[in-house]
Order: sequence, then structure tokens, then C-alpha cells
Amino acid sequence: MSALPSADPLLALGIISAPAHVERRAQLRPFLAADDDIIFKFVLGHTTTNIIAEIKAYGRSEPDVVLLDASEGGGVGCVDKSFAWWRHAIVAYPNAAFIGKTD
Repeated sequence: MSALPSADPLLALGIISAPAHVERRAQLRPFLAADDDIIFKFVLGHTTTNIIAEIKAYGRSEPDVVLLDASEGGGVGCVDKSFAWWRHAIVAYPNAAFIGKTD
């Protein structure tokens, strides 16, 4: 983001993503960073140990990525990551006026 978010953000937005979608995340950042009242996080999950290191590597290079305990792929990943985002967001952003999610 261009500036530090306020203590009470208007919206905490979880964007369901996949580890390999580095370019898609890069394309979205300029649009999302334009509003300082929105905190956004790209939501990634994991299910097997062989991809955990790869996902964590993305998270280190992309500070707006959050790695949650959720399935990654396999036909249920989007739903699993959505529920994981809701659980995470209400704890991580308790003062947000709204919590949202998109794909």
C-alpha cells in the first residue's frame, strides 16, 4: 500500500489466490493499493508438505500474501480457503467495518 492503513480499516479484503498466480497478484496490486482504507491479503492454503515451502517462499517475497491452514487445489481449495479467510479476518482485523472475500 502507498501509506500505512488506518487503525480501523473500512474493509479487510481476502482475495483467494493460488501459489503460481504471481503475475495475477502483481496486476491487481496497483488497483488495490490506491485506497488506504482497504487492507487486502491474497489468501493461499496448503495441504501437503511438498508445497508448503514453495508457498512460504511466495509469502516472504509478497508481504500481502497470507498463508492459512486450508486446502490448496483439489477442487475444494477455493471453498476451504474462503472459510479459512473468514476465521482469520475476524481475529486479525477486529476493528474493520467490513470483512470481504473475492476470487
